[in-house]
Amino acid sequence: MKKLSPLFAALALAGCASHAPDTAAPLPGPDWQVVRGQWQGVGDNGVNGNCLTPDQRRPNSSCGGDKMAVLRSRVPLPANYRVETEIVVHQGVLAELMLSWHEARFTRFVMYGIDRRAYAGVGYLRLPDIDRGEPSRVQSAFELYTGRRYRLAVNVCNRQLTAWVDGQPLLRHSDPQLAGGVLGLRANGSVNFYKLRVKPLDDFDCPRDFGGGDFMRDAEGMLPPEPAPICFSC
Repeated sequence: MKKLSPLFAALALAGCASHAPDTAAPLPGPDWQVVRGQWQGVGDNGVNGNCLTPDQRRPNSSCGGDKMAVLRSRVPLPANYRVETEIVVHQGVLAELMLSWHEARFTRFVMYGIDRRAYAGVGYLRLPDIDRGEPSRVQSAFELYTGRRYRLAVNVCNRQLTAWVDGQPLLRHSDPQLAGGVLGLRANGSVNFYKLRVKPLDDFDCPRDFGGGDFMRDAEGMLPPEPAPICFSC
């Protein structure tokens, strides 16, 4: 199995980035839990999630409902934080960040190919039942193409979610239970998540008076700042 990046190891090993080794333990590692599907390290500092059986691994095949691949971290997130990753959907229609996961409930940011939209809202995952998500609170038009790499950035500040794709501001969403919890990844079909990074936000990046009517400092058309990896145990 190929190795993951030190930045990913900051989550997977719950250690300090400044002391992260050049190679990391194979996924999932002690601080990750495979909830559904198959997860394995891939090249370019990535991880692949898929729920395809051998006879399904053909063009345009996908899986849904309780067949989605789900990976959950066991490392708590700070109250205000930023998540960045790059994704490629190889087969299937959905890539998702499951933010602030509390037991069965989580706040979601979904890139969904069937109706060409991105969503933010609340989801519920109760095994062995399928995901019973609430209707999406916020949505934005979005073209999801298989085989194309997208760069995602999501800020969580004072229970406000602000999302960018490829440096373009896409949507905002408020959720009273957004702070804290753990991070999860979900895939419909076969999806690669590359260069997963988490950065805690300080009072400058997340002002205490920031509210839902505001937008974060990233201007339209500008790339989000490069985040530093988080240190959970220092």
